[in-house]
Amino acid sequence: MLVLRRKAGEVVVLNGVIKVYVLAVEGERVKLGFDAPPDVVIVRQELLDNDGTPAQSKANFCVRIVEHLRGWLAAWGSRRGAVLVAVSR
Repeated sequence: MLVLRRKAGEVVVLNGVIKVYVLAVEGERVKLGFDAPPDVVIVRQELLDNDGTPAQSKANFCVRIVEHLRGWLAAWGSRRGAVLVAVSR
């Protein structure tokens, strides 16, 4: 395990593509922001099953809905010659 000390406003980069931002430190709580490619699923550990896979939870359900909508919008846009700018996650 790598242990780092970071201040608010600093960034850690994972594997050259995932950025973890330290947004704020409030007492014993740290507020983090994540910037990752769309295919990377980021989930809190307590939402995982014992084997490390996402649990059947509201968060997992929302991820599946967003992925479905992305596919549907991409297919819809290609049929009409439209270019999709972005679908935020």
